[in-house]
Amino acid sequence: STANHDPIRIPLQRKYQPFSGPRRVGVYRDWFAAPGVESLTGWTFERLMRDNVARGAHEVPADEIEDWLAERVAMHRNPGAENERHLSDGRWLRAVDSRTFDHGVVRVLIDITELKSQQEELDTALKHAEDANQAKSEFLATISHEIRTPLNGILGMAYLMRDATMEAPEKERLENIIVSGNALQGIINDVLDMSKIEAGVIEIENIPFDMSALVASVSSLFGDVAADKGLDFEIGPLPWDARHLVGDPARVRQVFWNLLSNAVKFTQKGGISVQFSRDPVTQTTTNDRVLRIVVRDSGIGIDNARLTNIFDPFVQADASTTRRFGGSGLGLSIIRHLVDLMGGSIGVESEPGNGSAFTVELPFGVAAEGEVERQNARRDPVPAGKRRPLRILVAEDHPLNALVTTELLQRQGHTTIHVENGSEAAAAVDGGNFDLILMDAHMPEMDGAEATRLIRAHPVHGGIPIIGLTADAFINQHATMREAGMNSIVTKPFTDNELTAAIWAHLPANAALLDSPAAADETMQEEPAADWRVEGQAKFQAFAKARDPAMVGQILELGRDMARAQMADLQAAVVGRDSERIRFVTHTLKGASGTLFACRLMELAAEMEQASEDLERVASLLPELELCVRETIEWWNELENGLGRDSA
Repeated sequence: STANHDPIRIPLQRKYQPFSGPRRVGVYRDWFAAPGVESLTGWTFERLMRDNVARGAHEVPADEIEDWLAERVAMHRNPGAENERHLSDGRWLRAVDSRTFDHGVVRVLIDITELKSQQEELDTALKHAEDANQAKSEFLATISHEIRTPLNGILGMAYLMRDATMEAPEKERLENIIVSGNALQGIINDVLDMSKIEAGVIEIENIPFDMSALVASVSSLFGDVAADKGLDFEIGPLPWDARHLVGDPARVRQVFWNLLSNAVKFTQKGGISVQFSRDPVTQTTTNDRVLRIVVRDSGIGIDNARLTNIFDPFVQADASTTRRFGGSGLGLSIIRHLVDLMGGSIGVESEPGNGSAFTVELPFGVAAEGEVERQNARRDPVPAGKRRPLRILVAEDHPLNALVTTELLQRQGHTTIHVENGSEAAAAVDGGNFDLILMDAHMPEMDGAEATRLIRAHPVHGGIPIIGLTADAFINQHATMREAGMNSIVTKPFTDNELTAAIWAHLPANAALLDSPAAADETMQEEPAADWRVEGQAKFQAFAKARDPAMVGQILELGRDMARAQMADLQAAVVGRDSERIRFVTHTLKGASGTLFACRLMELAAEMEQASEDLERVASLLPELELCVRETIEWWNELENGLGRDSA
């Protein structure tokens, strides 16, 4: 009921004389504008409804009255469900029918006009909120595109310049540009990921992948950063049965990357450790693996007040964190949502000044024998040493982005033809004899999607692989491009590795192979082992020229300690016939030795990493690797001894 009206109860269709007091009839007259009704005694429900319709209390078209009445009578004879009525004067009534003990029916009518008004206000507010959220998403998409497009040109040109011969001070300045550009890209990606999570458009893959390779690739990068800060960095072994898994490697990498990034960023002394284990308690089936990952650091820690909301968006350990360490405050929130989407859990234990420990538990399927290798072959069907030069059409209207893309391709030996819009691209396909098309999404005159549809309709060249290049990062925009016929989408800014991987993943293997086996052999030739010191010396001198000799000496000392430790670990792994550990150690050794200009050691470590499953081959390579480690350490000693003379 409302403040102005009591509920009206109208007993109807009873065996006995119904009660119809004057107060009840008066309320009925007021509610339904029926001044002539003196009594409801003897009225049937149908008569009551007909009378209301006749007086205009209910607005019902003339040709629908009988159907309307039949529906109401049927509902009344089977009481139980509530129904609502909108009267012609604008009021709303809720009717509730109930049976009485003597088989009659009592109808309770409640005026819900005010409630309906409040509901309409809430619906309007919700609609405004949804419109605002949609406007926010469109704004983010526009801003993302406008930032990513020039950022692709900036980073692309920086990468191209970095590959050229350059004096050390200029190279260091260029590295600062690249670091700042990547930091900006990271912030954009965090904001967009959060927007996608809020919109519920992030999808989780389930494909076979090599967890050990994923761990090694991410940890080797942060191992170098930790070494530069003088931190200990320990990565524990994976359980033997948690190597080949089924899940979403991209999202697992994102979670692992963010946890390691935070650990290294917020730790100034001490170290970082990562431990992996199986969780036997929470196994769901015999084919599932619940993998527990614990990332522990000795960093600044988090106080108890912040622990309760540390996974909320834009929350960091304290108000000064952003000023001291940077970041958007979205990383942990994104991790939590990704872990939830993958069916896992995340928790944290921390103490201010004594570091933090983040624990992630993720469920995975188990990949069948050989499935990971088959998945890798599908992603990269053409071996690097057997790739032939391609003829590629580049459709890109932004001059700087066109320059970056074409130069990246030309450095790989490809021939490029550049056009500035979709109509030129569609025209160029006729007789162009292209192996592949790189198609920008937004171009004047004709956009990439329309041009792709035209090309797909071509009677001869309709099947040519087309890779979309776009600064749009939202799935619905990518879906439009795929529906037009593009094979895949590469989001700007992209690296040369990302572009190369996309090209060869969508080019038929038989069309990509070198025509001559001799040419492939020539491509696969390695540099003579005797030249590695000369090449390394030149790179080292360029590196050391603009740096403090004491700092360079510390780096070389870390390299020597690392090589000795990795060698001891590798020898133990070979004795224990631990293929997984062999692969992990040699991968780490490969990355570190490459960073310190020891290309021969890097090559031998890479060869052993590839052979990690063949224990006999590993054993045969071990003596040569041991000798190379000793020679490399001696060479690093010579470099350190010459630091003072070189700087003088």
